[in-house]
Amino acid sequence: MAVTLLLGAALAVVACSGDDDAPAPAAAPTETAVVAELFSLTQDVVMSIELTSTVFNRIRRIPIEYVCRMNKTNPNLPGGVRSGGNQSPPLAWTGVPEGTVSFALIVEGDEPRIEETRVHWLIWNIPGDATELAAAVPTTTQVASIGPRTAQGTNGYDRVGYDGPCPVAINLDAQAGNQGKIRGGARDAASRYTFRIYALDIELDLGSDATREDLMRTIDGHVLAGGEVVGERVGEYFRRIVGS
Repeated sequence: MAVTLLLGAALAVVACSGDDDAPAPAAAPTETAVVAELFSLTQDVVMSIELTSTVFNRIRRIPIEYVCRMNKTNPNLPGGVRSGGNQSPPLAWTGVPEGTVSFALIVEGDEPRIEETRVHWLIWNIPGDATELAAAVPTTTQVASIGPRTAQGTNGYDRVGYDGPCPVAINLDAQAGNQGKIRGGARDAASRYTFRIYALDIELDLGSDATREDLMRTIDGHVLAGGEVVGERVGEYFRRIVGS
C-alpha cells in the first residue's frame, strides 16, 4: 500500500509539473508573414516588353467597366452612380523576343487598407504570336477564342478567371452642420494594380486550380522577357451626415 501511495504521489507531481511547464502554443502565422513569403522568380527578367491598355495608363485610372461589381462611381460625377462591370480590360504588347512560345499574364493589386497583395487574374498559354487581348475575356477554365491551350487559374477570390479591382470604399462621413470635415482618412492613397506579362520559351501544363505560386514556380527559368503596366483605382465615395 505504501508503494502504491508513493507512486500515486509521484504521478501527481509529474502531472502538475507538466501543466505548469508546458510550452505556450506557437502563435499562428500572421497574414503579413504569409504575404512576405510569396514566391519570386529566381532568374533575372529583362522587362523589355511594352504592355499597354487603351482604357487606362499612369494618369488615367481604371474605368468602372473593369472593376468589381461592388465598386461604384462617385455619385457627384455625370451619369450618377454606376456599378462595376467586372470585365477584363483590353491589353496590347510590343517588343516580343525571338523564341517566344507562349505568354503568361498575372494581375495583382496593392490595396493600402487591405495590407496584402491580392491576385486578380492568372492566364497562360496565350499564343506566342499574339499581340493583344481583347476586353471581356470569358471567365472559363479554357479560352479557345484566344488559343487552343489558353487557360486560366484560380485568383485571390477562389474563382477562375478575372476579378477586377475592388478597393475599399472611401467614407466621407461628416457631422451635421460641419459637412466639410472629412473623417477616417478619406484621402488614402489610391490602390495600384499591376498587369504583368511574361514571354516564355515553353507552354505550361497547369490545371484551373493553379494559384499564383504554382504559376510563378512553373515559369521560373523559362522567362525570355517581361513587361508591365500599372493602373490605379479608388474606392467609391460615401457621404453620410451623422446626427442629421
